[in-house]
Amino acid sequence: MKQEKRKRQSNRGYQERVHTESSQLNNGNNMEHFRIIPKQEEAPFGKQSASSEHSQQKKTSQQSQRSDQNQVQRSGQSNARKTQKKQARPNQKKNTQKNNTQKNNSKKNSAKKNNRNTTIQKKSNIQKKSGQKRKEPKQQSVQRTPKQERIYFEYTLVFVVIFLVMFGLLMLYTASLYTTDFFVKQCVISLLGVAGLFIASFVDYHLYAKKPMIILIAAAAIIVVLLVKTPLGMELNGATRWIKIGPVSFQPAELFKIAVILVNAMLINRFSRRMSDWRILSMFAAMAILEFLYIYLVTENLSSAIIVAMITMLMVFVAYPGYKLFLALGAAGAGLAALVIYYVLNAGADGGFRSGRIIAWLAPERLADQKLVFQTNQALYAIGSGGLWGKGLGAGKQKMHLPEAMNDTIFAIICEELGMVGASLVLIMFAILLYRIMFIAQNSKDLLGGMVATGIFAHFMLQVILNVGVVTNLLPSTGVTLPFISYGGSALVLLMAEIGVALNISRQIDFEGPQLVKRKVKK
Repeated sequence: MKQEKRKRQSNRGYQERVHTESSQLNNGNNMEHFRIIPKQEEAPFGKQSASSEHSQQKKTSQQSQRSDQNQVQRSGQSNARKTQKKQARPNQKKNTQKNNTQKNNSKKNSAKKNNRNTTIQKKSNIQKKSGQKRKEPKQQSVQRTPKQERIYFEYTLVFVVIFLVMFGLLMLYTASLYTTDFFVKQCVISLLGVAGLFIASFVDYHLYAKKPMIILIAAAAIIVVLLVKTPLGMELNGATRWIKIGPVSFQPAELFKIAVILVNAMLINRFSRRMSDWRILSMFAAMAILEFLYIYLVTENLSSAIIVAMITMLMVFVAYPGYKLFLALGAAGAGLAALVIYYVLNAGADGGFRSGRIIAWLAPERLADQKLVFQTNQALYAIGSGGLWGKGLGAGKQKMHLPEAMNDTIFAIICEELGMVGASLVLIMFAILLYRIMFIAQNSKDLLGGMVATGIFAHFMLQVILNVGVVTNLLPSTGVTLPFISYGGSALVLLMAEIGVALNISRQIDFEGPQLVKRKVKK
């Protein structure tokens, strides 16, 4: 019994010592919790019990140290996180404040703009009701009033036409030898042409496209051409191509050319979306053939018939979306012309008047003694004798031998008296004229104006090419005058009227020019 009591007392003392040591360790390290040591089996009394107690004490001390280190590390990490959060909080507050201020500023600006727009709209509505003009801010751009808007006018075209007319009067005076009757008549006709140009430039070209007007123009042109076969017809140089009513005589083919331009422009404007249809193309081809035959059979004027048909073909070529068809037609026409020339050269001069002109063009040595070659040879003599600078105004001698020196062959007189320099100047002026007409056609307000300007362009181009080509023997001889320079009454007046129509088209061009005027305001 005594031994058991001793064992119990020893165990109790051991537990009390362990408890006190653990409490001291925890209190020394400022820890709030303590470790609970489970009960151990009763150790035998003696040495074994003392060693076990010592080993247990070591283990407990090591575990307590490890726990202390872990807690220190955890507390350090938590402290670092707290410091990071404290540092990040003021930055986040600053960023949130900046974003809030930016949002507030944008809201204020949008509200101000909306308020300004609403006030401006209210003022404009009030001013519209009251009939007053809206006052714009000084620093902003100010729109032009309708009176201040720029109205386009083709000054270049007017200058070129006036130059060519005045130059034609000068050359007519030198080519008319010792009489001034032709010069005086041409001056009067030029004044009438200027009046026609001025009137046509203020008449809206859309008026010509209305059905009653276009029918009236076409019918008048057809009837006037038929008057050549009546007693009103006048024969000149073996051809009846003019109509004489009292002291006035004119060539009806010139009026027919204008009618063809207007009718074709109206039809192309109407069938603009169906120009690739073979039925529309066949209609225009039939029109070209009928126009050619009508002019040739009634007036026997081949050059005018060719010009009328070519005007129609060129206008259709511009309106047609492709070009392969016209290349094929051009190749076919060139082949047909080659066959005709081959036949005429083999047949000789016995083929008639037309074949004689072709022979005089290609082989003038075969007809050196005939009148068909005389005009061509004299024109070439005049061009060759002029040289570079010419003989001077009025010093030419070939005008005494040239037939129709004031009409068809006046370009040869220009080359003789002014040389290649003067002839080049005339050709440059015609090139500028054609360029400005094409510029009007490209920038016209609508398709109708563009096609009318295209027809005028084709008319002037064909006449210049045919006249210069005949004088220089590049083309067979035809009776085509040089625009604005050759002597003629009806031709000059109608050509000036065509220029007036082109000017009316140019006056309605809408340019996207500077419509705002910036005004600087001093602070």
